[in-house]
Amino acid sequence: MRNIHKYTAAMLSAVMVVSLFLTGCSGKKDDGTVTITNVSYDPTREFYEKYNKIFESYYESEHGKRINVIQSHGGSGAQARSVVEGCNADVVTLALEHDIDLIQNTGLIEKGWIDEFPKSSAPYTSTIVFLVRKGNPKHISDWDDLVKKNVDVITPDPKSSGGACWNFLAALSYAKTNYDSQKEQKTFMRKLYENVTIMDSGARGSTTTFVENGQGDVLIAWENEALTTMDSYPGKYEIVNPSVSILAQPSVGIVVTMLSVIVLIPLASVLVYSLKISPGDFVALIMKENVRNAFITSITSSFIAAIINVVFGLIVAWTLVKYDFPGKWLLDGLIELPFALPTAVAGITLSKLYSGTGFFGKGLSKLGIDVAYTQAGIVVALVFVGIPFVIRAVQPVLEKMDNTYEEAAYMLGATPSKTFFKVILPELRPALLTGFGLAFARGIGEYGSVIYISGNSAKHRTQVVSYVIMQKLGYIDYASATAIALVMLVISFLLLLFVNIVQVKQSQRTNLL
Repeated sequence: MRNIHKYTAAMLSAVMVVSLFLTGCSGKKDDGTVTITNVSYDPTREFYEKYNKIFESYYESEHGKRINVIQSHGGSGAQARSVVEGCNADVVTLALEHDIDLIQNTGLIEKGWIDEFPKSSAPYTSTIVFLVRKGNPKHISDWDDLVKKNVDVITPDPKSSGGACWNFLAALSYAKTNYDSQKEQKTFMRKLYENVTIMDSGARGSTTTFVENGQGDVLIAWENEALTTMDSYPGKYEIVNPSVSILAQPSVGIVVTMLSVIVLIPLASVLVYSLKISPGDFVALIMKENVRNAFITSITSSFIAAIINVVFGLIVAWTLVKYDFPGKWLLDGLIELPFALPTAVAGITLSKLYSGTGFFGKGLSKLGIDVAYTQAGIVVALVFVGIPFVIRAVQPVLEKMDNTYEEAAYMLGATPSKTFFKVILPELRPALLTGFGLAFARGIGEYGSVIYISGNSAKHRTQVVSYVIMQKLGYIDYASATAIALVMLVISFLLLLFVNIVQVKQSQRTNLL
């Protein structure tokens, strides 16, 4: 970031020192070390890694006490919501005043925070630039180059990222400078965002998409983020300064009160918020193009993934039950990996593996098959998280199945395929339907594992329903978010009802009831 000098260091030091006295959230270790948490936005990771060490030394020399600063990073809007929803924070250093105002509105930050420190509590400033690949192959020099048909733009989602909001405002400043009518300005902005192929939830995610995954022709980024990339990958990228940009002023505030308990919202609250919308508005909301497309994407991708899981889940379960081989115990244990692994970690790993430069994606790209940032990528992620449901539903049935039925069929002259379809499959059908229903229900509501590999592009129809709900929450539009969630809740309820009916019928069939 630009203009980080003695004033910046002094102001940030003052903020953290004051937070130690005002907040009740800081903790103490047995050795007397004081711990405070700074909830910040994506591109400040490297800065605070260095700055915190300086501040910790300064505080110990000035006050004789040791201090440990814990960092939390993410999209600025998402970070603000996490604090509101109960994330521990003593200091918030976010990209937008609006995000800190959101926390203030809940009473967690005192009113007048913006006047608490000099320069409207903005310790440093930055600006918005373009990052292009070495040689600038698309000859990008200004904002108008970003609306050309053959240019793929990478920028984060303004609903969750503060940096993305600054990107939007910088582009809008260019439009207002060069176009007189509001219609022309809107047309320019629409064309720009039609060229955005992938919208990550935060600025660092967009940098990863552009730099490590090789997506897009130009990245709209904070200047410091672009400079960090240039330092990390010397000779591979160039910075383009557009003719019009914006002075970005990230803000800082002190959290004086925290929620001590995170309360799970009961299902009744979904109904309460949904009832705030009239039936006509409810239908209109669900039938909006982006919401409708998200439902179609989620349901079709989940259905396809569930079908794939039934086929390959049966094969894996059959192999585990019918055969003995070295490493069988290891394979059986790995089945639980999607349950144990955080879904976000799974999503990041899959997006790396199937990107154009990834282990699997590189070979598939040569064949003209793109997986990452397509609906195919969503299916891959849902197969990964859903296949254990099928395997664990089928496995115990196979273990209890009496082999005499198969032997009798063979003795009567049935072929192996006929034995499977006429004797074995009918016994497995309830378990397969149960596994299918559970995998399908899990897929429709999945978020963490698909958010990174999908690309979240409305243009390419890779937005899932859970992502659209997060967008609505980003707008603080709880009524719309819960209305969409209500539809998902009904779908999930019907799927679980289907699973229970299948299980009851199977229990009756085997005289377990």
